[in-house]
Amino acid sequence: MPSGLAAAVFQRARARSVSAVRLPPQSEESATERKMHGHVGKTAAARVNGAGAGEGRSAARVNGTGAGEGRSAGTLSTVEPMHPTRQCLWTATSDGHPTLVDGAWLSRIGCAEGELSELVQAADRDRVRSARSPEPPAPYTVDYRLRGNDGATIAVSESGAPRFAADGTLEGWFGACVATDAESRGAPAGGPILPPHYPLLVWHTDVDGQFDFFNDTWLEFTGRTLEEELGRGWMEGIHPDDRERCVAACEQAVAAHEPFEVEFRFRRRDGQYRWVVDWGLPFDDDEGRHAGYTGSIQDVTAQFRATAVREGQNRFLEQVAMGRPLVEAITTLTDAVERYGEGSFASVLILDEDGRTLRNLAAPSLPPEYVAAIDGFEAGPCAGSCGTAVYERRLVIVEDIATDPLWENFRDTALAHGLRACWSCPITFGGDRVLGSFAIYYTEPRRPSSREVELIESMARIAGIAIQRSREEAALRVSEEQLRQAQKMEAVGRLAAGIAHDFNNVLVVVQGHAELMLDGLDPEADERLDLNQIIRASKRAAKLTQQLLAFGRKQILQLRVLDLNEVIRGVEAMLAGTIREDIELVISLDSELGRVRADPGQIEQVLLNLTVNASDAMPDGGKLEIATRNIEVGHGAALGMDGLVRQGPGALMTVSDSGCGMDRETAQHAFDPFFTTKGPGKGTGLGLSMVYGVVKQSGGDVAVDSAPGAGTTVTIFLPHTSATSEESTGIEALPPAPDGSETILLVEDDESVRQLTVRGLESYGYTVLEARHGREGLAICRRHPGPIDLMITDIVMPEMGGFEVADQAAAIRPEMRVLYVTGYTDLIAGERSDRVAGDALLQKPFTPSQLVTRVRKLIEA
Repeated sequence: MPSGLAAAVFQRARARSVSAVRLPPQSEESATERKMHGHVGKTAAARVNGAGAGEGRSAARVNGTGAGEGRSAGTLSTVEPMHPTRQCLWTATSDGHPTLVDGAWLSRIGCAEGELSELVQAADRDRVRSARSPEPPAPYTVDYRLRGNDGATIAVSESGAPRFAADGTLEGWFGACVATDAESRGAPAGGPILPPHYPLLVWHTDVDGQFDFFNDTWLEFTGRTLEEELGRGWMEGIHPDDRERCVAACEQAVAAHEPFEVEFRFRRRDGQYRWVVDWGLPFDDDEGRHAGYTGSIQDVTAQFRATAVREGQNRFLEQVAMGRPLVEAITTLTDAVERYGEGSFASVLILDEDGRTLRNLAAPSLPPEYVAAIDGFEAGPCAGSCGTAVYERRLVIVEDIATDPLWENFRDTALAHGLRACWSCPITFGGDRVLGSFAIYYTEPRRPSSREVELIESMARIAGIAIQRSREEAALRVSEEQLRQAQKMEAVGRLAAGIAHDFNNVLVVVQGHAELMLDGLDPEADERLDLNQIIRASKRAAKLTQQLLAFGRKQILQLRVLDLNEVIRGVEAMLAGTIREDIELVISLDSELGRVRADPGQIEQVLLNLTVNASDAMPDGGKLEIATRNIEVGHGAALGMDGLVRQGPGALMTVSDSGCGMDRETAQHAFDPFFTTKGPGKGTGLGLSMVYGVVKQSGGDVAVDSAPGAGTTVTIFLPHTSATSEESTGIEALPPAPDGSETILLVEDDESVRQLTVRGLESYGYTVLEARHGREGLAICRRHPGPIDLMITDIVMPEMGGFEVADQAAAIRPEMRVLYVTGYTDLIAGERSDRVAGDALLQKPFTPSQLVTRVRKLIEA
């Protein structure tokens, strides 16, 4: 034995050499089980600090659960034998520290009790010391002589072998010492060699391999008689799933007369299967011939369970660190708990966003019907173990579901699925936030041990860390996606608005020249038809640019305080006329709906676009519902495709259909300009883009919720307003004005637009001063000798914009009025929005007649 064992010896059988025995793998066995079954070239690791067969007896253990529990590491407890024996089986830690000692062995073989190393005859000591320390660790056998009480020499043969952990590190030693020439030997070869109440389950075979001895501890453990166990009757206690593999492994070792170490599940007298490790060592008779095997079984269930939990927690932490799905990681925890408590079912429920509803996250072994039945129940004071634990934020132990009042509302469901006990611990994070519950079920009434309470509380704690981390990561992903979406929509919006702005300048020229030509033609001229077609086409193009501007949030809105319900009622008849008769239109309005600030005309257009889209999504008919309601948006509440709605009260308007719906990928692009799911010629792809822009420009948000076959719902949020007046920041069409004679300064950087505008104004009798940019316009203001009644300036120009031109011109000619012209309102905000209120703003594209009407109105104001 290793040098540390010189202070004590252990009772076991003689072994000549040791070789590892590995059980064949089983497809369904866990990593923990495979680890405990051993590895080729190494003796399987058997933990010695767990409950053994002699649990509750004077089993000598270090840091175990037997009589040695509570002693410091290295403290030994001796085992008093019932009768003499010449053999001593021993085990030790990797550094030679003994774990079980038979302190009377030396006296039984005729030696004085004391240090074994001091009793070894001097001539043998170096050889023994060298044999006990092989490098690398390997099986060894050494013969030496002990000094007896009366000066006699006692021959001893010692064999030992290393035990390795799964990772290859040395875990301990085991072996045997036998007095081969002791005066006190009284047990014949092949006879009983160990005390009947030895703390391990001890067995013995004859030369033919028939089991002919089991000690009392064995019989007490199994609850069977000696007659039932003899021969091979004891094998009935091996778990059916382990029996074939166990027997094969033992037979392999026996055929070679080699030691073996095997782990399997063994039935205890109460019917429970316990994990055990079985050591077997061959022994010889006095003439050196093989005489049989002797060995023992130790209960290592506690170690197995602890290992299963520890490995499960380690795998769980690895999965969390690697970003594996939450369900996968939590299932690893539930699996570990179920391995710890055989016959148990672990379950994890998480709280829904409402903070009341519990949803199933992981319950791999519970009956699926039971899991489905309790999924979605509310936490409360009498809501079973889990609902109560969450509601009261405490550990709830229900030993018998059949009688506990907490299960009154769920008792029949639980009992119908064979569940009788349930212990549940709230899953918390940060000490005050409850995330869900961790529960363990049993099919029999059961009270948890203190260790089981510690287990469920520990599992709940680390589950809380993973759940909270998962939620934070999910929220971060949503925020990142919202930011990416917002950046994309902003970039596309700027592009669309820029295109629309330039296109508006082109349309001004096309429409203006067509109108001027039309005014100069004879009423019966054939060219009038062509010119009218040009004007109609340019107006259609102007509508497209308005939709692009709406998406880019750069159109000019006539913002007013309005009631969405009134807008919906006002267009209800029109909407009903745009859908087919096989589509049912349902209007559900909140009579207490708060007022919002928006452009009523644009809201009508929004409703029309959504109605048309919904109708197209229901080719075989269906239901279209338009509804409104008030909502109080909490801090950070997500609604839109690209951000967070601002906190506070608002109005929700939803347009829902029962149509074909969209998948997630399609829905993510629903608001992109020119994106359409309709066939060629059936849509421009700007309808939802216009909806997006109008809502955003009105200070609201919009979202789409859809799934294939489940229809589509578009939700629009607009913040409430406390204003009551019907202010307008836009314009309305005015009647034609008579000719004028005033002087007008035109500041326009686009040459085509400038030339057309000059021509149109001059045709109505106005004198026009042209300026190609802002600085030139200011120079004209300074040097023109006569009055300038009105300045017309484009808002967006290079170097100097229209607002800056107007500000500097006002210092030169304070009496001069200003008409702003623009294709979009990118720079109209804050105080500037007041400067373009009423008639002071004209939106491109416009015709010469529209321009002179507005000019006349401003001059006469």
